[in-house]
Amino acid sequence: MLSKDGTPCSSHLVLVSGVTLTSPVAQANAIATSILKKAPKQIIPMDFSCESSETIHSRSLNIPFTINELKVALSKMRNKSPGKDGITKKMISSLSHSNLFRVLGQFNELLSSAKVPESWRMSKIIPILKPGKNASEVNSYRPIALTSVLCKLFERMLLARLLKFFLQQNFFSPFQAGFLPYKGCDTLSAVVLHKILSARARKHLVYGISFDLKAAYDNVWHDGLMFKMLQSGVRGHVALWIFNFLLDRKAFVSWRGISSSMFNYNRGVPQGSVLSPLFFTVFMQDIFDILPDDVTCFLYADDIFLLISEPSIEEVKNKIFFCIARLESWCQTWHMEIAPQKSSIINFSSRASPAGFHVPFGGTNIPWASSVRFFGHSVR
Repeated sequence: MLSKDGTPCSSHLVLVSGVTLTSPVAQANAIATSILKKAPKQIIPMDFSCESSETIHSRSLNIPFTINELKVALSKMRNKSPGKDGITKKMISSLSHSNLFRVLGQFNELLSSAKVPESWRMSKIIPILKPGKNASEVNSYRPIALTSVLCKLFERMLLARLLKFFLQQNFFSPFQAGFLPYKGCDTLSAVVLHKILSARARKHLVYGISFDLKAAYDNVWHDGLMFKMLQSGVRGHVALWIFNFLLDRKAFVSWRGISSSMFNYNRGVPQGSVLSPLFFTVFMQDIFDILPDDVTCFLYADDIFLLISEPSIEEVKNKIFFCIARLESWCQTWHMEIAPQKSSIINFSSRASPAGFHVPFGGTNIPWASSVRFFGHSVR
């Protein structure tokens, strides 16, 4: 087993408990266990019917795929390692026109029946050593998932429809970026700086808080995600297909030529899935709904940044504590976790104003910082 830069990994593996493992089988199972997240027991009743809230936009999600949609999706795919079925993009691209129509027919049958093949819900996990990490520690590896290329093709076709649906509905906030077309970190950074300078010009105090979501992608609650997808207007066969796509997922770790035991993977957006970035973006979107209108919230993928501006320090504190209470409630409702010790708060005010007052989140104070990084930029 090699690290990402090609250097050999350690022949032994140390668990968090301090136990050392030398057997490749035991090591593979230990890595699998470290990846596994226990799903919440709470279950949300789902209504997948179209009739209750069908619109022209949602109806277009459930019509059969066209050959043009398939060809466009195929042209956007990159040549990557195949999943367990061994099918590659090159194989699909080499198919005749008539055989592509047969693939299209199979895809439309899966869409109309909302069925997901078992092989599409199975991932082969390749552990890659994180840069600068100790190769002998089980938590030093990042899981890279290999999934079915045919599934990725289907997902890419569905992704194009879902993105069009959400953008036509103006579903996403203007201050939400990452995984969305035409919206990058530079745009959000410019807005943040403009708002800071505007607050200073008004002689207001202005504070920023950066929140760190713990294992954000791995902790997404499937029932919560499906509830939010249905609330967004995604209905019918597509909604049921997504539900079945997330249901009863399995994975195994491939380590030093050895495979771990198969394990259930029923929490988090699926590793290696084309749809996962959009799933996560939809899951996070309702954070904007829980915060006051005069607090500016920015979301970039899993980065949460709040900008709070008020004339007096008491008003600032009240607004900060109110926002934190709302975020704590959101985390509890949707089974997510913010790491306060990895979060930070900074004073951007131009006039003299207090800093260093306690800002607790879940019983732990958020540390103060002289500069903060958000969306790839450092601001002080």
